[in-house]
Amino acid sequence: LFMSAGFIDISVGANLVLSSVIGARVMLSLAGDRDPTTGEYTNWGPAIVVSALVCLLCGLLFGVINGLFIAVLGVNSLIATLGTTGIATGASLLLTSGTEIGNLPDQVQTGFGISTLGPIPVPTLIALAVTALVWAYFRFSRYGTYTLAIGSSRPAAERAGIRVKPHIVA
Repeated sequence: LFMSAGFIDISVGANLVLSSVIGARVMLSLAGDRDPTTGEYTNWGPAIVVSALVCLLCGLLFGVINGLFIAVLGVNSLIATLGTTGIATGASLLLTSGTEIGNLPDQVQTGFGISTLGPIPVPTLIALAVTALVWAYFRFSRYGTYTLAIGSSRPAAERAGIRVKPHIVA
């Protein structure tokens, strides 16, 4: 996506880690107490949903920050994302004290992580579906056309009337 617009983003992995760490912290804080008989958390369902939304919001905010550095401040995309990679990795290490976050609800793994549909893991099917949707969106939408136009020639895209800076941030 970022490369289609003519940019390089090396902070995707750090964004994923930071979003996951924050999501896990939210999940643990909202899951409630463990039931002494079953060992399950009392509020695991809402905790998982809210933490997934927090993960998406964190990733979105991280992307907007990268976009602002690149579009508004004019920082080279490689340099900007290298810097935010260091910031996100450092923040993740600080939030976890360099250790794993344990005691997450088992339902995250058993109800989703290792579920299969036939021989294919459910997370793989979801990743394929999301990839297909994103491809179709960028292939057949005006937004995708604008992104490719910016990646092909930013000055030409500006002359064609595309609002390049807001599009880069988006």
